[in-house]
Amino acid sequence: MVLHEREESRYGAIRAEDERVWQAMRRCGIGGSDASVILGVNPYRNLHHLRADKRRGIKVRQNAAMAFGSIMEEFILEVANDQHELELVPGEPLGTLYTRERPWQLANVDGYALDASGEVAYGIEIKQCSEYSRRLWHDGPPAHYIAQIQHYMAVTGWPTFHIHCMVSPGDRKDLLASRKRVRDRDAFCREIAARSELLSYEIPRDDAYIDALTRAEERVWRWIMGPRAAS
Repeated sequence: MVLHEREESRYGAIRAEDERVWQAMRRCGIGGSDASVILGVNPYRNLHHLRADKRRGIKVRQNAAMAFGSIMEEFILEVANDQHELELVPGEPLGTLYTRERPWQLANVDGYALDASGEVAYGIEIKQCSEYSRRLWHDGPPAHYIAQIQHYMAVTGWPTFHIHCMVSPGDRKDLLASRKRVRDRDAFCREIAARSELLSYEIPRDDAYIDALTRAEERVWRWIMGPRAAS
């Protein structure tokens, strides 16, 4: 699926050939998961973790919950597709997006929806949580996910994002192990997705938030990279 020319003019895209290349690319800028660290709303990482990651190239290691969440993305998108009038397109083929004005500002979106004219109507972010973690979504998406999505809108210029969070019907480590034991793994994942509760929210673009976030990201990027930071 080709994006409308007006959309593509704002940003470029780089496609990683393999995991090793992607790991190297993510060190070359600030991504969506970094935004919440910079704003101080990430419950798991701080600026010192972020700096070490970018300068030393700490490899992202997935735990069982992260691994199962990655596997389930396409199946969660299928469920979300059934609930929306517009076609939802997986974002992975786009590769890593970057703003032409600030090449260090990166985004890997999970998907997007196209309107009748072929323009992006909104972006898609896919999440997964356990029944225990569902309480964190009581008042909407947690703050660190809001930062991630506003960062994506800073890169893409898209007007809004829809976030879909699947509440797993069991322990994700157990689900991951069960998937390995079945013959038809896709059917297993579709069954899990169908049995799960899907929390869906629309996050509109907040230009004041994005302006403040971009300024903070640029300051931190210069602090991390020093003279090597992109202008």
